[in-house]
Amino acid sequence: MHNYAYGNPLHMEVIKKTRELGWYAEELFANFIPYRTEGTWGNLDPHLDKKLQIL
Repeated sequence: MHNYAYGNPLHMEVIKKTRELGWYAEELFANFIPYRTEGTWGNLDPHLDKKLQIL
């Protein structure tokens, strides 16, 4: 994540504009991996259904 944020010139420009224009009061970028699911979403289990997995 650090390499993307600070190694990409286009993203660096957005970071600079964000700070100049005060777009955010707080920032948090996080990546979570679920360890358990309960129930379904539209009859799909988000943890097991490959169509819903991003990683």
